[in-house]
Amino acid sequence: MPTPIITIEERTDTQNLYNWSTIVITRTDNVETQRVTTYDAGTRATSGLVVTDTSTVDGLVSRLSVDAGNNNSWSTIATTYDPITKDLTGKITHFDNQTVQTETFVDGVQTQVVKVDNGTTQLWTSITTTYGLEGGGHSVVTQSDNGQTTTDTFNSDGKLVKRSQTDAAGADSTAAWDTLITDYDTNGEATAKTYTLDTGVVRAETYVAGNLTQVVQTDSNTGSWATITENFAADGALVSRVKVEDNGDSTTDTYADGVLVSKVMTDVANGANTNWTSITRTYDAAGMLQSEEQLMDDGGSVTKTFANIEETVINPTTGLSSVKIVNVVTGSITQDSTTVDAVTGQVGSSDWDSITLSYTDAGVITGNTTVMDDGDTVVRSYTAGKLSGMVKTDVNDDANYDTVTSVFDADEKILSSTVVRDDAVATRTEFDTAGARTRVLITDTTDAASPDSTSATDAMDGTYVWSSVETEYAGNKMTGKTIIYDDSR
Repeated sequence: MPTPIITIEERTDTQNLYNWSTIVITRTDNVETQRVTTYDAGTRATSGLVVTDTSTVDGLVSRLSVDAGNNNSWSTIATTYDPITKDLTGKITHFDNQTVQTETFVDGVQTQVVKVDNGTTQLWTSITTTYGLEGGGHSVVTQSDNGQTTTDTFNSDGKLVKRSQTDAAGADSTAAWDTLITDYDTNGEATAKTYTLDTGVVRAETYVAGNLTQVVQTDSNTGSWATITENFAADGALVSRVKVEDNGDSTTDTYADGVLVSKVMTDVANGANTNWTSITRTYDAAGMLQSEEQLMDDGGSVTKTFANIEETVINPTTGLSSVKIVNVVTGSITQDSTTVDAVTGQVGSSDWDSITLSYTDAGVITGNTTVMDDGDTVVRSYTAGKLSGMVKTDVNDDANYDTVTSVFDADEKILSSTVVRDDAVATRTEFDTAGARTRVLITDTTDAASPDSTSATDAMDGTYVWSSVETEYAGNKMTGKTIIYDDSR
């Protein structure tokens, strides 16, 4: 009689000697191909499990563990093996919270873990961890429920070195950026953050010891500017800000303790709406303007100084008063161009070389000194902001006078004009409020005048000189003349 071949073997622990209740073994060609073990309920890790092992002639191929007793946080765990090397090749775990974890192994070493949330218990839909990166690190890719994707990269010590985040597209977008890349140092502190904003602007932030030190924004197409660069102190206070426009123009702001202290604007593009190449402004500790210098396209310049004054403001509704700080001009110097006209040969674009303006502390003009191209000067003085006097000086001695001095009334109407000639003869002309002359006094201060030096040519027989000639007018008509001669005749 042939030996029977056992194909199914069932073992039952009726005496409760073991931690299992039944074992069912299936054999094919006398080789065990399956073993199903049902474990007892209890305190052991195997409590309430049903474990199914599948094998070949070479060894174990797979194992399925079912948590029939519902004693664990998972319902099933399925593992696969290489029957030759006995190495674990895969593991799939179904958790009670409807998440599934799939693990992959190569030569027994874990290379990837993928977690998938099939329910709504987590804030993510999947998490993929990949091991064995160059340098021994690993990465974790998280797909969030809101559509964002986060990729974390770790070094061989398990420390986070980079995080890349991608926002959902279109209507699913939940952030103001498309991508955000963060780099970390070995202490876990951020060293750099790079945003690609929804607008297309790229914002790159640099950190030192966890403190923001620089922000560089680059605009590809949405704005009128190309880059904005901001630098910060260790305490986070803004130090400088440089904005470069699409046309190359730039504005550089400098700060101290977070307060603006200077601004430099450059007109690289030489725009049609500007006649300057650069403007430099300085500010006080309160952020109020102190000075401004403009360098003009033609080589000239304008320099202004400013001061702050208190101004009382009355509320027309309540009648209450308040004080505000007003910034006013206290001085100004305008320098003409230093270039030479190729046709006329004239230096600069104007007939003057510089204009210097002075003001009161309240910003009311008090003086104007103009230096002409030939060196002559024109000095204007003001009272209560109105022109009150003017002195022209023939510095280069190319005219027949040394000075012309004019005096004006409160309405800036001329009161008198005094011309001192090269020969020291002084002519003073006085005017009434209508601008008509009322008196002309010609004085020979050095006895150098001849009888022909004025319109009063008839000095007796023409051989005598005079010391003064005074003519009076009414309604622009001469009413009298007095001549005082050197010999007192």
